[in-house]
Amino acid sequence: MNKTIHQAIFEFNNMMITVKKDLKNGAFPNSFYTDINSVLHTIRPTLSELGIVIIQTPQMNEAGSYLNTKIMLKDIPSEYVESNIKFIVDPKSPKAMWSLGASITYTRRYAITCMLSLEAVDDDFVNGTKDAQRSPKKAYNKPLTPTQQNNVLVVKMKDELDRARAMGDLELATNIYEEANDKGLVQVQDYHARLFENPVATL
Repeated sequence: MNKTIHQAIFEFNNMMITVKKDLKNGAFPNSFYTDINSVLHTIRPTLSELGIVIIQTPQMNEAGSYLNTKIMLKDIPSEYVESNIKFIVDPKSPKAMWSLGASITYTRRYAITCMLSLEAVDDDFVNGTKDAQRSPKKAYNKPLTPTQQNNVLVVKMKDELDRARAMGDLELATNIYEEANDKGLVQVQDYHARLFENPVATL
């Protein structure tokens, strides 16, 4: 039986992926946000692993211009979910093209985070800031299921593999691979293979 896009997104959500709000918003003091590049950098490895592709295209009809976002299975393109979000741009503005570019960027980010139910947390969440404790804690106050515990471990080990690759630390990478082998974490082993045995560009 072929997997559906809804099942794939369910698996993605079980990975408990979060994006960090690590960029300061100049318009609002003490306010932080995450940009589209950070969102994509965070989710691409997991999307690739699950065979999920995101396609975003600006389009236009008689009602105006909008962003079409499709999230689909790469092997079954007919399995997809999509959204259309209208761009908010003043065509009479002397900065209309700049405004359109900004609108595209913002809309891309909002569409992805909404459709994948991504949570955004402050960069210092792990340090226990008040803002971080206010909302994310509600999402984690229940005991994790065995599957969720497993997913948390997978994400942590993948982060460690990324760090090992960045530092060129093959010994650390090997230790992580062996631990993954002992625990039967095939996802981590596959990720190790992509990073160190057959590195290729993803998404």
